[in-house]
Amino acid sequence: FAYGMPTIRVDGNDLLAVYAATAAARAIGAEQGRPTLVEAMTYRVGAHSTSDDDSKYREPSAPEEGWDDERSYWEARSPIVRFGRYLHQRGCFSGADEERMRRALRKEAIAALSAAEEAGRASP
Repeated sequence: FAYGMPTIRVDGNDLLAVYAATAAARAIGAEQGRPTLVEAMTYRVGAHSTSDDDSKYREPSAPEEGWDDERSYWEARSPIVRFGRYLHQRGCFSGADEERMRRALRKEAIAALSAAEEAGRASP
């Protein structure tokens, strides 16, 4: 309990665990009419901003052997990477599917960027 409300701590890099924790928090809200604090423990891979030198607060070594540095250790635990592996293992999504999707989405993003550039700036 935190401040009189139930809390759920979850691995924020595990999409399915976050979903389950959110569902449990929603059930508490719906059944008991009370809020629940969901604490998703995660790791921010990127710096705070482009002007931030994250080497000032990141460890140069990895937290476990077998990794080049802290960043590579955590990038392998990315929610996107982890859920992708889950889908691949269950045969729901293949490497070829991923490549097709990446190509299609890249084209879509470039088209949207081009359209925005052609539209110009909005007047105030």
